[in-house]
Amino acid sequence: MTRYSVKEKLIPLNEKLINTAQTLGWDDLEADAYDGLGILYAYSGYLHEAIRFFEEALEIADQFNDKTRRKEFQKHLRKARKQL
Repeated sequence: MTRYSVKEKLIPLNEKLINTAQTLGWDDLEADAYDGLGILYAYSGYLHEAIRFFEEALEIADQFNDKTRRKEFQKHLRKARKQL
């Protein structure tokens, strides 16, 4: 199994995914990518940044009224805020 550096590999990969989703207009993928970025930042201990990304994901989910994603993103946001 290959281990990836969160900061060197996974965060830039998620940032590229956000840009691609925005270019293609795929809101659901963009929201998931922001959530994923939030998870990576939270995992790395950067909770304020993680919260910002979870809030962005939540805002996008609200725009297209995706209740399932909204619930998941809210759960991640609550956990990050609780850890502050």
